[in-house]
Amino acid sequence: MSTDVLLVDDDKMTHKFIESQLEGEFNLIHAYNGDEGLSIAQNTQVAVILLDIEMPGQNGYQVCQTLKQDAKTKEIPVIFLSGKSKVDEIIKGYEAGADDFVIKPFDMAFLQTKLTVINKYYSERKKLSQKIKLAEDTAFTAMTGSSELGQVVSFVEKSYGVSTPEELAEHFLNLTRVWGLNCLVYMKLSAQNYYFSTKGVVKPLEQKLMESAKNDERFIDFGARTIINYPKVSILIKNMPVDNPEDYGRLKDLFPSAMGAIDAKLHALEVEKALTEQANQLTLTFHDMKTQLLDLTSSINNNQHHGYEKMRKMFYELEARIPTLGLDDDQEKYILDSVMNTIEEVTESVIASDDTNRTLANVLVTMQNLVDEQTAIVDVIKQSEEKYFASSETFSDADVELF
Repeated sequence: MSTDVLLVDDDKMTHKFIESQLEGEFNLIHAYNGDEGLSIAQNTQVAVILLDIEMPGQNGYQVCQTLKQDAKTKEIPVIFLSGKSKVDEIIKGYEAGADDFVIKPFDMAFLQTKLTVINKYYSERKKLSQKIKLAEDTAFTAMTGSSELGQVVSFVEKSYGVSTPEELAEHFLNLTRVWGLNCLVYMKLSAQNYYFSTKGVVKPLEQKLMESAKNDERFIDFGARTIINYPKVSILIKNMPVDNPEDYGRLKDLFPSAMGAIDAKLHALEVEKALTEQANQLTLTFHDMKTQLLDLTSSINNNQHHGYEKMRKMFYELEARIPTLGLDDDQEKYILDSVMNTIEEVTESVIASDDTNRTLANVLVTMQNLVDEQTAIVDVIKQSEEKYFASSETFSDADVELF
């Protein structure tokens, strides 16, 4: 059974193009202005709404706000279709309540993927709602009676013992649930992005917003929402108490301490991961070196044994043959001594063969490379720590001045 998708766009060519490309899984319903789109959405059960921004009459932002304020339509996911891609446009779309933001022109396969992801997101959100409610009740019960500052201290202490970003985010979201806040956490660890939300699932548009705002100001306030950026973690608070200045200011005073702990822990996890990977690599490399040395030792022993046995055989044959040559004792002794000396020289030559020298040289080069790599990693870690703690001091000073 196909899924009904409502397209609200004044461009008829866009309607024809999207309808021609949607097959099987999605059924397109058409609206050519905002009022028509609102009417269809309120009277028809559609799964997703594709919404243009620039239209006659109500623009896309206004239509989306109306949809999200209506109990009948507020749960329908909205994907904006727009030729605008600036951060402020994305923020406007997010403030209006949209779930994603697709830039025109777009590949149809890309849009189909977006539709599938949005459907999956809302399905998962329904399944997670009961578990989330249980987690919220547990968090409130566990933290009842504690002061907000004490709760932050408790969170900081818990952060010391975590070993994964998932554990860290879980403790932080439990903390913010106690304060009645709906938050999104964005962490970056070893070039990998992590997203966590109070509600369980993160919208694609929220991911895009957090990544776009990551390198912006420390605090970004828009409406009842606030983004706070630290080097390795950013949070989006979706329901700041803007109508209560005292609560608003107190919360902003509390977040730097908690986020500083998250940032420091992520830095420690990153360093730990780098050192662990290096230690594992060193273990593997030294294992290979051990194998090479054992093979080298075996080869040397075999060469010495075979060479020595061949020379001994030649010596005994010569010793047996000499009496038949009619030589006197001095001559026989001279010949035998000369052969024995040669045997000793050949033995030394086998030990110092070219193959042996090359193998030993390779081992030495490998060992030197390991030393160089280890030194380089230590230098990088030191520079990273210096930069990190310098920036942390700067941020700390900034927080004091702000609040």
